[in-house]
Amino acid sequence: MLVRIRAAGVNFAETLMREDRYAVTPELPAVLGTEAAGTIEALGEGVGGPAVGERVAVPLFASGAFFGGYADHVVVDAGLAVPLPDALSFEDATALMVQGLTALHLTKQAPPQGKTVLVTAAAGGVGTFLVQLAKRAGARTVIAAASTADKLDRARSLGADVGVDYTRPSWVESLRAGSVAR
Repeated sequence: MLVRIRAAGVNFAETLMREDRYAVTPELPAVLGTEAAGTIEALGEGVGGPAVGERVAVPLFASGAFFGGYADHVVVDAGLAVPLPDALSFEDATALMVQGLTALHLTKQAPPQGKTVLVTAAAGGVGTFLVQLAKRAGARTVIAAASTADKLDRARSLGADVGVDYTRPSWVESLRAGSVAR
């Protein structure tokens, strides 16, 4: 399937790849980009499912290739295409690929229903998704850990019940004692 790229996510993993500090580093020359969204321009012979012109997101990291999202076009397995509703922008869809799917996978592998969930880096990409998904999945209490009051306020606005500043030396003891700020 050939996809014309309309938006590509800029992921921290790619920063590490450029610095040769990631588990997967491309051989040069290479086009980075692990998450992208666009429109289908062509399908291979016998490929079913999505249609030409359809809006899709493509999690390139799931293909094992990890690369290509920064290009104008990318060829991917049609099975990786995630159809996009018209209300979702290409830019927002790219954010759902690595960060959103990581958070979703975590809530599926360790269901939070009825549990207390600690989300570290709660104001980051995965953390903001995880706060919302854990709450939606029935977590009893969602504790957001972040490094500033603004970040903790953001996490609370997304559904966190409790906020803790992990730059304070006693933050772990506060959690154990149940004396974190609500």
